Amino acid sequence: MFSGSVKVVQGDLTLTADEMRVYYQQVGDGDPTIQRLDASGNVRLISPTDKARARNGVYDVEERTVTMTGDVQLQRRQDVLNGQRLQVNLTSGTATLDGAPPRGNTPAIRVTGRFSVPPKQSDDKPQSR
Repeated sequence: MFSGSVKVVQGDLTLTADEMRVYYQQVGDGDPTIQRLDASGNVRLISPTDKARARNGVYDVEERTVTMTGDVQLQRRQDVLNGQRLQVNLTSGTATLDGAPPRGNTPAIRVTGRFSVPPKQSDDKPQSR
């Protein structure tokens, strides 16, 4: 367990959190490799195209996925999405954001967002008659 402003960098991907637990896998006689990272508290994931924050996160190194839960916010350029569970596939670059179903007296939490629409580009082609 690592605690106190933990930062992990792999290529152009950065994962930060208040605490992080690292799970290693021993294969043969070689050095152990990181299998999974569990992050908690102020979790941030930063890539060249996206920024995400949440309360918790799990980075599955072998599957190349990051799953973030708890008050998730995903920012891509000027677009901002909010939900409760985000799964990012680092191989394909796709992300899935979910809300949360109702629990007891707590209502369902929907995915919300703010999107910026790029300005329409003018079409300089002459019109045919």
